[in-house]
Amino acid sequence: MPIKKYMNARSTSGMCMMHEPHTEPIRSPVLWFLGGFGLSISPRFHIIRPRFHSFYPSPFILPKLILDIHRSSKVWDSFQNGQYFLARTTENGKYVVLTMTKQYYLSMLCEWCDWHQLYLPIFSLQGRTVLDIGAGCGETAYFFLRNGADKVICVEKEEKPLRLLRRNVEMNGWNAEVHGEPFSLSMLNDYKFDFMKMDIEGGERALLTLPYNRLPPCAIEAHCSCIAGVHRECTSDALVKKFELTRQTGTVSNNILVNWSHSSPGSNNESP
Repeated sequence: MPIKKYMNARSTSGMCMMHEPHTEPIRSPVLWFLGGFGLSISPRFHIIRPRFHSFYPSPFILPKLILDIHRSSKVWDSFQNGQYFLARTTENGKYVVLTMTKQYYLSMLCEWCDWHQLYLPIFSLQGRTVLDIGAGCGETAYFFLRNGADKVICVEKEEKPLRLLRRNVEMNGWNAEVHGEPFSLSMLNDYKFDFMKMDIEGGERALLTLPYNRLPPCAIEAHCSCIAGVHRECTSDALVKKFELTRQTGTVSNNILVNWSHSSPGSNNESP
């Protein structure tokens, strides 16, 4: 779908996909990214501050981020429309357009190439269903569909990305369910799926309360936080220990813990 036609489309709720009338192409995502670390002066507080307030990568990983963004820009054309960012690619001769917030757009550019190593299981997703917990604006849902998944069950609790997720699913015609609610352990048994991806900013700690020690095939992004206990175990260490997960490497800041073989006792999901 041409970008202008896409942006003028309306959802079933009657709200326009984009409120701002003008869209600017981001011709070099790498230069746009590096420009975000330029210093700007706040006239109100008379201080100097970086433009990306919540993103401070280590100097040691900055070259990798630049390379990853460059590689991602070979897949995605980028546009900015006011507060929203649009990423456009082609699949089977058709446009796929994702509308995202700056946070999710930046994360996708930095991590798209890593997802092939970290989020894809060792078995084929062809014809399978993926449970995407922490689906954001739909960027990982599309990643799984692009890599053969037949259906994605999306779980996202945050209002703004959830709204964009619903629009991206509708406008691109994906075979996806969208659930606007926080993750709960009951989802592991209530939803029928073959593979689970989880990235919920520390919410993965809830898995430690499960009464059994096996998980379905999954990739879990374990964030750097600790749990209360005698030894103050790191969450990722506790998950590895309880569920015998394998720790992947290669991400910018967090661990990806994977399980390619187990299935949860009492669930309807079978191991591939």
